[in-house]
Amino acid sequence: MAYFVDRNVKMTWWERSYLPEIIRGMYITSRHFFLNLFGFIPFFLGQKKKRPIFTVYYPEEMVHIPVAYRGRPVLAINEHNRPNCVACGLCEAACPAYCIDIIPGGNTGKQNDVERWPKEFTIDYA
Repeated sequence: MAYFVDRNVKMTWWERSYLPEIIRGMYITSRHFFLNLFGFIPFFLGQKKKRPIFTVYYPEEMVHIPVAYRGRPVLAINEHNRPNCVACGLCEAACPAYCIDIIPGGNTGKQNDVERWPKEFTIDYA
C-alpha cells in the first residue's frame, strides 16, 4: 500500500524549535525517575499490598518464553531430518560479529540429495 508524504508542510516557530518534544521527553524521564525513586514508600506505609519483584530465580522459577522467540540462532532442520542450509555462506558474511563458521560439504551422488550441505556449522556464542 503506497501513501503520500507531504514534505512541504510548514512548521511553526514553536515546532521548529523542538521545545515541545524536549519538554515532553523531560516530563516522561522525570516521571519515571521519581516513580522509581519514591515508588517503594506506599509499600512500606502499608498502602500497597504487593511489591513487584523483577528478579527471576532461575532453577526454581521458569520464565515463560513465547513460541515465536528468536533469541538463539540454530541450524534449521527439514522434515527429512536434514539441514535446510545449502552452505551458501551468506549468513557467515552477514554476521556482524563474525561468529558463524561454515565448512561446505559436497554432493554424495544420490539422486534426491541436495547439491551442497554444511559439513560443519559452528556458531561461537562466546
